[in-house]
Amino acid sequence: MTRPWDSPGELIDHARTLQRFWKPRNDKMDDWYNHYHMNDSDQDAKGAGRQRFYSNEPRTLANVCVNLLSTNPPKLRIALNNEQREERDLISKVERFFYGALNDIDEQRRYRLEQPLQSTMAFNAVVTGWIAGRFVMTNTHEPSPLDHQFYDPYTVFPELGSRGMRSVVQASKMTLGEIADEWGMKIDDEDGMALGINGSED
Repeated sequence: MTRPWDSPGELIDHARTLQRFWKPRNDKMDDWYNHYHMNDSDQDAKGAGRQRFYSNEPRTLANVCVNLLSTNPPKLRIALNNEQREERDLISKVERFFYGALNDIDEQRRYRLEQPLQSTMAFNAVVTGWIAGRFVMTNTHEPSPLDHQFYDPYTVFPELGSRGMRSVVQASKMTLGEIADEWGMKIDDEDGMALGINGSED
């Protein structure tokens, strides 16, 4: 669902509201990340001369789970309602599209020097409990008609309504020049100030 915004300021306020709402989730993610990276604030806080104990069990268990989830190739099997040839042909096309799309996504990710799709999804699911991404079918084949992007769930803040998801905010740090390049825009001083950004860049 597209949300109307009268000004960039309203959108920024909305994003900050969602960030505050999801702060308890992100605090828990911080705890899980710390366990995974073997950072223990309780142990670090112990004074000089006291014994400290750090365990690699959380990291080892997470790595085992990620490995199991990322090494088994995904499978799609659509049940037949009848044995008519037309239905079999349609199901076969859908299955081929599914596997072709996965291969296409992984090829894009290799160009970006990113981990394969399945590995990324497995890691985020195990360590954070969330998977966040965007898939869009486009009318271009440059580089692919299937445009996708995966995000760190820590930076994604959904807005939920009575009928499901209403909007999603993904927060990232970008310079004014990066914003202009990403969206093909020319941002002047007035627009930059409206976005809360100082300075200008052609």
